[in-house]
Amino acid sequence: MDGPLSEREQRVLDDMERELSGGRAQRRRTAAAGPRLLVLLALGSLGLLVAAAVTGEAALIGAFAVCWPLTVAAGFRLLYLLYRRSPGHSGTGGPPQPFV
Repeated sequence: MDGPLSEREQRVLDDMERELSGGRAQRRRTAAAGPRLLVLLALGSLGLLVAAAVTGEAALIGAFAVCWPLTVAAGFRLLYLLYRRSPGHSGTGGPPQPFV
């Protein structure tokens, strides 16, 4: 395997690189949607909470009971992603490095 790649091997390698770079772009788009999703879920939860408190409708209370845990989970996911990107995160799974 010291020589140059054959045409077939180069094509396979190019396909693999294209797939991998597409995955990174997809992750970037997904990560960018995180804060917007959290804001939408929070506003929806707040609206459902107010509507359920004012009317007392069981359907609104049930909708809030479904929406609120999704909001909390999205918030924790966003915090986790921000933590992973922080400069003090070593990536080893240990405690974060001090900021000083």
